[in-house]
Amino acid sequence: MPDLNLTQYIRSLPYAALFAMLLLGLGIYCHGSGDYWLYDDHPNLVNNPDLQLDGSELDDWRTAALSSGSGPLRRPVAMISFAANAVVSGELDAPILKMTNVVIHALAVLALWGFFSTLLRYFRSSGNREWAPWLALAAAVAWGLHPLHVSTVLYPVQRMAQLSALLVITGLWLFAYYRNRWSESGGTPGEVIAAALWLGLITACAVLSKENGILLLWMMAALEFAVYRGRWRGHDLPWLHRCAATAVMVPALVLLAVFAVAPDWLVSRYSMREFDLYERVQTQLRLLWIYLSWLLLPDTTQYGLHHDAITWSRTLFNPVTTVLALLAWVGMLLTALWKRREHPLFLLAVLFYLVGHSMESSVWPLMMVFEHRNYLPGIGVYLALTIGLVGALQRSQAKHPVLPILFLPLVLLAMLALRVDAWSSQDRLGEAGVRHHPDSSLSHYVYANAQLRHAESGAAYAEHVEAVTRARYHFDQAAKLDPRDLGALVTLHQLDSTYFSRLENRTDWLARIEQILVTASLSREDAAALKNLMSCLGDDGCEGGPVAYRRISDVLASRFPRWSQRYVLEHVYATKSQVSAEDRMPILQAGLAQHPGHVTLLHKALVDALEIGDMGLVYDLALQLYQADPMRYQLSRMTALFPATVRLEHRGN
Repeated sequence: MPDLNLTQYIRSLPYAALFAMLLLGLGIYCHGSGDYWLYDDHPNLVNNPDLQLDGSELDDWRTAALSSGSGPLRRPVAMISFAANAVVSGELDAPILKMTNVVIHALAVLALWGFFSTLLRYFRSSGNREWAPWLALAAAVAWGLHPLHVSTVLYPVQRMAQLSALLVITGLWLFAYYRNRWSESGGTPGEVIAAALWLGLITACAVLSKENGILLLWMMAALEFAVYRGRWRGHDLPWLHRCAATAVMVPALVLLAVFAVAPDWLVSRYSMREFDLYERVQTQLRLLWIYLSWLLLPDTTQYGLHHDAITWSRTLFNPVTTVLALLAWVGMLLTALWKRREHPLFLLAVLFYLVGHSMESSVWPLMMVFEHRNYLPGIGVYLALTIGLVGALQRSQAKHPVLPILFLPLVLLAMLALRVDAWSSQDRLGEAGVRHHPDSSLSHYVYANAQLRHAESGAAYAEHVEAVTRARYHFDQAAKLDPRDLGALVTLHQLDSTYFSRLENRTDWLARIEQILVTASLSREDAAALKNLMSCLGDDGCEGGPVAYRRISDVLASRFPRWSQRYVLEHVYATKSQVSAEDRMPILQAGLAQHPGHVTLLHKALVDALEIGDMGLVYDLALQLYQADPMRYQLSRMTALFPATVRLEHRGN
């Protein structure tokens, strides 16, 4: 057999090495699929009764698909995948969900390889024709092995972001495939319509996974504007290029118009946040550069589940890096536009990155920082990296130029292994968060919760004492770093009431809680913390009892007279205090008088009416719940309240 020549060697070795690294990376991810849940997993998955199904009833699948409270569209594509996991494994199992996420991540890498390969084939210079196929694979594998994505892949509920990104990448691949053909030979009307229908279907599925799937349309416009530039059947069509430029500019102009013309509408949506609209937008200017540094200069000590220690931008000049970040982005965009003919892929990379961040890093009142927001925009960064690799290889006279290209994925693989190991258990994740981000209140809170769960898991007495003591210390640190963290304060009150009642100079946590309620606005997380407090006060699990309950209820009634959760909290306390359903009912009736059609209050009232045995009230409440729930999101929960004989009777009639 003759020896392989250099060309054959270059064509075979990179593929084998890159696929080996990818498979090893996926194996590392599977190793990190620990049996634990994180923050948003609980309301969306763990505590979601509609995901407790066996799959035998068709309507159970419908209600499971629509059971998420996240986003205006409820993200049914992602939710149906969680329901499928629950049916196949018999229950929602964290490791199974995480390994499913790993499979989705692998599919995203393969789709990205296809997209990059198709895109690079459009550029037919002899310099990149030889390298393009495996350079595209190298860039896709590097993206897939990046340690920043661990907090997306191993966070079960972030499957929403994964599925949306996978579908967006697939749509871009399909669009690039058709545009490569049409740029040379044009397309028939039937082919164009078929492509539009497929892309419409992919976009719809992406949006129904997570709302930022709509960015596929904007990214296709960016691809047309930066790369294809209106080329059709071998000729440049100026009108098509102008349409693409308009399509790129219009969404950005709409965002600016909403920000400029209707700021009050946006400002009102920040009532539950500690920052306002202007602070968020200004902070995002800096965060976009921070995100970019995380992608280009990977450092696992900079990563973490929470980044609440990052300073907000109060004005453009406080800190001064805010205005510098703004000027740098303007300069970057203008440079990319200026050099668009010589370096079209650089312009595309900049547009992809900014468009990818346009929903979650702009004017909407979301939490300030999350790593998973880089999952889709990161493809733009690695597209730019591919460009750099192509240029370097064209200028390189190295004997084995493949080796420098394989070095980057290899380094990322090693860093991936380090970070996945930290995510393999909740204790390790919490410890890493506190070690790398000692000024983060949320990192201390997560670690304290992990220690508390360890203490309550049947550990030996010495371990139990140590874990409880450590938990209290980190809850205390969380409260010091964020004095208005109700979750930390409520847990500290519970711990001191149960384990540290003889502690000298004890802090009056209830007084601290009341002080916050008097001055601060309340978030969804605060409502959950208050629900825990009411439960604890109601069943005598912590000090205060009826007196503390009445004081807190009075404060809430005074400060938030129209807050519907106030009645839910009172009902929780009454239930835990063993108040009869008949005596609890007036609480819910008062809430419904103020908030007619409130689904949560109606459902609780229906449960209490069944316990009382007042069937007239039961059917009246059921009718109100049906009227308040035209999409029948609550249908499975309602039918579960009634005996099977009643349901069969109803079907018979």
